Amino acid sequence: MKVVTALPWVEPVWQRISQQISQSRLPHAVLLSGQEGIGKRLLLREVAQLLLCHLQNSNQSLASPCGQCSSCHLFDAGSHPDLLMVEPEDAGKQIKIDQIRQVTDFANTTARQGGKKVVLLGPAEAMNINASNALLKNLEEPVADVTMLLYCHQPSALLATIRSRCQQLVLSAPDWQQGLKWLQANSEDGAVEALLRLAKGAPLKALSMAEQEANI
Repeated sequence: MKVVTALPWVEPVWQRISQQISQSRLPHAVLLSGQEGIGKRLLLREVAQLLLCHLQNSNQSLASPCGQCSSCHLFDAGSHPDLLMVEPEDAGKQIKIDQIRQVTDFANTTARQGGKKVVLLGPAEAMNINASNALLKNLEEPVADVTMLLYCHQPSALLATIRSRCQQLVLSAPDWQQGLKWLQANSEDGAVEALLRLAKGAPLKALSMAEQEANI
C-alpha cells in the first residue's frame, strides 16, 4: 500500500520521514502522535517497510518501498524477521515489560536479512510503568541499525524522558471535507457524516464504526 495514495492527509509527515531516510538522517527513535483513527500505525508500517526494503538500502533516492524485493515480500506476508511489532495482546490492555524485554533481545541480535531492524510499538501510552522504564533503557542506549517507531494517541501520558529521546512528529487529522470525501469513497454506509462526527473527524475510526454496524 502506498499510504500517501490511500490516506492523502499523511503526506506532509510521510515526505519529511522519507526525505530523512533518503538522506540517512532519520533518528534512531521516532514518536508519532495524533488523534486515534487517522492512520498513524499505517503510516509507520510503511516507514518500516521502506527502511527494510533492499532496493531502498541500495538506492536511497527511493521514495516508497519497491514492493518487489524479497524483503518487501516478507513484509507483505507478515513474516519479516527484522520487524518486531509490539502492541497490547488484547484491545485496551497494557503493553507489559515482558514484551519490552523482547525488544531488547531483538535489538541485540544480528539482522536476518543483513540490513536494518525495526521495532514498531504502539499505542505507546499503553505501556505500564515497568515497560516504560525498560523501553527507556533501549532509547538511552540505541543499537546501530535499529530504528524504533512509536505511535501514541496521548503523548502527555508518556514519560517525559521517553518523549525527549525521540524525534517527535504530529500527524494532523484531515479537514472535515477531506475526511468526509475519503469516507464516502471507502464506505457504503449511508450515514457516514454522522459516523464521522461521532468519530470526532477521524476517518479510519469512522470506517471501523461503519464496519462494526454492518456486522451486527
